[in-house]
Amino acid sequence: MDAAACALVAAGHGVVSAKDGPEARKAALAHLPDLVLVEGDLGNADHAGIAVQLQDIPGFDAVPIIPLPSIDGALAVLQEQNRTLHESNRRLEHMARLRRDFLRNITHELATPLTPVIGYVGLLLEEQLGPLSPLQKQSLTSMRNSAERLRFLIDTLLDMSLLESGSMHFYESAYDFAHMAGQAVDAIQPRAQEANVRVRARIPGDSLAAMGDSEKLRRAVLHVLDNAIKFTPRGGKVAVEVVTETDAGDVYYVIRIADSGAGIDAEQLEHIFEPFYQVDGSPTRAHGGMGLGLAFARRVARAFGGDAKIESPPVQSVAGLSLRGTAVTLSVRAKMPSRSNPDKVA
Repeated sequence: MDAAACALVAAGHGVVSAKDGPEARKAALAHLPDLVLVEGDLGNADHAGIAVQLQDIPGFDAVPIIPLPSIDGALAVLQEQNRTLHESNRRLEHMARLRRDFLRNITHELATPLTPVIGYVGLLLEEQLGPLSPLQKQSLTSMRNSAERLRFLIDTLLDMSLLESGSMHFYESAYDFAHMAGQAVDAIQPRAQEANVRVRARIPGDSLAAMGDSEKLRRAVLHVLDNAIKFTPRGGKVAVEVVTETDAGDVYYVIRIADSGAGIDAEQLEHIFEPFYQVDGSPTRAHGGMGLGLAFARRVARAFGGDAKIESPPVQSVAGLSLRGTAVTLSVRAKMPSRSNPDKVA
């Protein structure tokens, strides 16, 4: 009994088997089946021939005749599908590796000529190469801000290529979470002033002792701040607040960043942390960026044993402001989770 017959018997159906066309006709005359399944050639007769042999049986004109591939044929089809799937997966893996290599290489190629540009602009602004007029200082400041912005984007591409390849290193050392958050807020101020957005921060004055990679965490916070400013209209507000929470005996430091922008549709919230995802991905979109900042921030937070969450609109006030745009919350453990290799996370 073949696999199809066994399945029918197991389901409670009666099954009569025949090894060739003439035997099938005898069985049909004796039992008048409700269904005929034809596997393979049945005595070298094709399916149409089987139908011809059975059609003159009284009452058989309403019985469906369904061809089935032979077991060997089905196995051959499955094997070919498996080979095709394996080859497709191999190609996808190869393309993913090429993309990671491209991102890593292009970031280095872009960063190399940019480094001296930023350095020489800094020397000019410090008037180490001669005095400047107020208009020259203003122009050079704008150039420096744009160059720093470009370097920030290049660093983001490099970070994501390292994260995707599992070669991002996290170094564990003592740091002050409150000080780190304050540094990020200070660093984003030129961007906020350029966008005419006011940033209100409520950060504890006391030290919040922690262990982890403070530089990567600072960059993660900067990404969230930059994103909030980007989607806040001119004259709007961004609020920043740092709090301490406990969960199952573990201490977590939490930074909440809210904006007064237009907010995000509910169906887009579940995708917002995906790499390269854009709320508005059209060619005419009003906001720049590559859709990598929030993805990087979440991966860093999770490497610290925490997570990143988003709400739109915020469910609570932040730094005393009730803003109706979007709020992103980053939480990290005061001490990074122990790993077999504490300097690396996949």
